Formats: sequence, C-alpha cells, structure tokens
Amino acid sequence: MLAIYFDVPRAEVYRELLEAKVNYLLLDVADAPKRALDLIGGQGFGDHRPVLGVIDARRIEDDNFDRVREWVKQALKGYDGEAGLTTTTWFDVIPYTYSLRKTFLLGYYTERLRGERA
Repeated sequence: MLAIYFDVPRAEVYRELLEAKVNYLLLDVADAPKRALDLIGGQGFGDHRPVLGVIDARRIEDDNFDRVREWVKQALKGYDGEAGLTTTTWFDVIPYTYSLRKTFLLGYYTERLRGERA
C-alpha cells in the first residue's frame, strides 16, 4: 500500500503515484475533499484498489456520516472493485479517548456504507 497523508498531491504527482507497483493506493480525502475528488474523477485509481481517508484523525469532532457517504459515492462512481476506508493519518495528534471514538466511527460508517453499496 502506498499511503498519501497530509494533503492531496498535485495532478502531476498523482499521475506518477499511479505508476507505483502497489496493490492499494490511499488518498486523504477529508483534508481537501474537492481537490481529492476532482483528482480521482480525472485520473481514477489506475490498477490500484482505492483506500479513502475519510475519518479526520487530526481533529476531535465527529465526522459527519452524510458527508463521508457523499465522498465515497463520488470517489467510487463507476468503480465496482474492492475499496477501503480509513483515517486520514495515524492517531498521534489527538487524545486517546477521541482516537477510540474515531475508530468506532470508522467501523460503523464502513458497515453502513457496505450495506448501501451491496
């Protein structure tokens, strides 16, 4: 897996990342959703399985399910393969109790979205 944390790469950098010999490509969507979704919409995922950083691990507030759903829907439009959801980065910048909450939300949202996609 190639994980791109902390910002969305420029289009020319993303083009190069699509050439990486990895199975999964992780992109931080929550940091700059419009830029991330425009990038994915314009260049896709190449031969990689997408992993979308949709739970913001840099702030303590709960992530909005409807917003996460919309990001996932847009990012995976026309894609019917395996995809993953994750946090935007490691949990080393927020207190432990919020990390637990974010982990719960990630699992809960993933299950809800999987049910909708099935």
